[in-house]
Amino acid sequence: MHNEPLVTVIMPSYNSSSFIKESVESIINQSYGKWELLITDDNSIDDTIRIVENLKINEPRIKLFKNEKNMGPAFSRNICLENAEGKYIAILDSDDLADRERLEEQVDYLEKNDNIFLLATSAILIDEKGNILRKSRQITDPLKLIKRLEKKNAIYHSSVMYRNIKGLNYRTNIESEDYDFYLRLLTDGEKIAGIEEPLISYRIRANSNSFSKSIRTRLVSEKLVEFYRERIRTGTDSYSEFDQEKYINKRLLDKKDMTVLKTKIKDELLFNFEIRDKKEYYTYFKEYGIFNRVFILFFISFLPYKIRQKLFRKSPIALLRIFNQ
Repeated sequence: MHNEPLVTVIMPSYNSSSFIKESVESIINQSYGKWELLITDDNSIDDTIRIVENLKINEPRIKLFKNEKNMGPAFSRNICLENAEGKYIAILDSDDLADRERLEEQVDYLEKNDNIFLLATSAILIDEKGNILRKSRQITDPLKLIKRLEKKNAIYHSSVMYRNIKGLNYRTNIESEDYDFYLRLLTDGEKIAGIEEPLISYRIRANSNSFSKSIRTRLVSEKLVEFYRERIRTGTDSYSEFDQEKYINKRLLDKKDMTVLKTKIKDELLFNFEIRDKKEYYTYFKEYGIFNRVFILFFISFLPYKIRQKLFRKSPIALLRIFNQ
């Protein structure tokens, strides 16, 4: 490709010493050579900074910024965006990996499709040891992708590349800031596309599916959809008035909140292999009936314990897909 445009890869890090070297090396080894890697460390207390400093010695394209206190991934990404010089922004989290051809293929696509603002790709899901779990296919049909995003997040953030527009950033003090970012782009009329080729490896961490983490993500995502619909109706939203912790705590205390119930059921069945409070299930089925994915796991829970334990431990990803599709 003649006159290759510069790509800025941005990577927030926090206590990432176990994986960041491999993540950075996946950028160093790219087939596409015109890139800069901006890393903002969020006041790590492990060896993350030392590892990055060592990698910088022989690679001048790496730049490291340091937060004086822990500010969260959105703030860290914004620091990178403020210093980005590339035509395109590529995201890679500090525990994920980029395929060797990733930057080259995404730049080629965006150069040929001026109407597309952001491009996402499929992903290979891996565990903490790098073992392949499965492939997660990115929705490629534009209308289907928009419809899915209007309901839930459908993009792995580490897979995205988008055009560098000064002033565009992530809203802080809110979880699922990547999902909020996509919905804001849709509000502004920007086009988002996906390709089926998996160009990243997305790492599933041991705590990725904990109840506390998954319920917060689900609840905040529902609020982000409300913000999106509010912007469509009025041109603005009430984000500035949003108290995330108050909102989450209020919903957690509501025993009839279906999102909380569904997530709690998933946690019980997938990680504890048992039902603790049958009344909660009956509340859920009274609201949604029995012809749904939750009932499948409810039915499985009545199998003998040893069979359930063996099934859930051997096929956790397949079972999680019952909830996540």
